[in-house]
Amino acid sequence: MTLSEQVNKAIEVLKGMFKDTEPMPPPPPDATIESLWAEVYEFRNPKRKTRPGVEEAVKLLLEDQDLPEIPIPMIAEIIREVFSAYGLKCKCSESSVRWYQSQRNLEWSIVRRRLPKVEVTKDVT
Repeated sequence: MTLSEQVNKAIEVLKGMFKDTEPMPPPPPDATIESLWAEVYEFRNPKRKTRPGVEEAVKLLLEDQDLPEIPIPMIAEIIREVFSAYGLKCKCSESSVRWYQSQRNLEWSIVRRRLPKVEVTKDVT
């Protein structure tokens, strides 16, 4: 798989964590402060105990056999963006992914990272 295919798969894997949740739509143009607060309250409270965590997301991506070429900084960015798309604040950083990678290496089946494959084309002139 190419790096871009791996990134797309990583995004789909993380979206699978939110199978019962729809991405947050943008606020309607006629929204009031009260209606927005009601929407936030409704979104957060019932799902508070079931929403996915960063550790679970990191584990999914580090253990996936099809995603060994995604660099650690990109894993953190993918997690932040997907969580943000579902309205969850996420402060996942490169250092947190590296921390999980080093501290959970005996518990998790972490796939060893490798450099992305580069296609070399010969210029025949």
